Amino acid sequence: MRDRTTLALLGLLLGVSASSAGAQYRREAGDTIRVREVTTSRTTLGAPSGAIALRSDHAATIAVVAAGADTARAWYETLQIAMTTPQGRVAPATDAVLFRPFMLTFDARGRIATLRTPEFPAALEGVTDLSHQFDDLFVRLPAAPLALGLSWVDTAVVETRGPDGASFRAERIIRSRVVRDTVMGGESAWVIESIQRSTLAGAQRVRGQPTIVRTTLSGVDSGFVVFSREHGRMLSRERSGGLSGTLTYEGGPRPVVVPMEQRYENVVRRAP
Repeated sequence: MRDRTTLALLGLLLGVSASSAGAQYRREAGDTIRVREVTTSRTTLGAPSGAIALRSDHAATIAVVAAGADTARAWYETLQIAMTTPQGRVAPATDAVLFRPFMLTFDARGRIATLRTPEFPAALEGVTDLSHQFDDLFVRLPAAPLALGLSWVDTAVVETRGPDGASFRAERIIRSRVVRDTVMGGESAWVIESIQRSTLAGAQRVRGQPTIVRTTLSGVDSGFVVFSREHGRMLSRERSGGLSGTLTYEGGPRPVVVPMEQRYENVVRRAP
């Protein structure tokens, strides 16, 4: 599981017509939305020989195209990723990933699931796991129209299983509230305050070794979403938070447990 797979969480939008209920995403076939997303995370591992500091950087321009009904295609138009460790900085080429489609489902409230991902180069292993890019892509809206003072709670669960016993589970409990109105880029908008509690668990076999690494993390992030009242689209999203837990290495004479702490910041903006 990647450093960034502690899910420095993302946001995205799809537009909605002005005549809609005010808490719905437009999903007309051919609609295209582009966003610029930047995530930075700093992780500290409490190794027996002393603390190890890691930094993960992710910057991408993402396009999402509604394909009709509850489906969409998405891809990276630009992508820069890097991992910095005590041994140096690794920034693999991402050309092989650009414009390769993800297949998604989403509903009118912005809830999204990844059906299929492109094949990712081996060079990305240990730096990032792009298969989780869209787990928290949309701001999740309530069933009721947005209005000042409206609050709601949502729960999202993502579970995946892969070969060699690999697994991943993330549960997010999101508490949101419309706190005020504003104007951004000439559009009147709602400001939504969000607090999100996450619990993550994963397991991954180390390539070429009998070792399995298990990750258990939990924590909270908070921030704000600016959502257009006129066009039903997210104009920006900013949040920061932290996770703490353990990495457990299994396969030796006895398990080795390493404490882990992470802080992250995530910013999403609509791209031209």
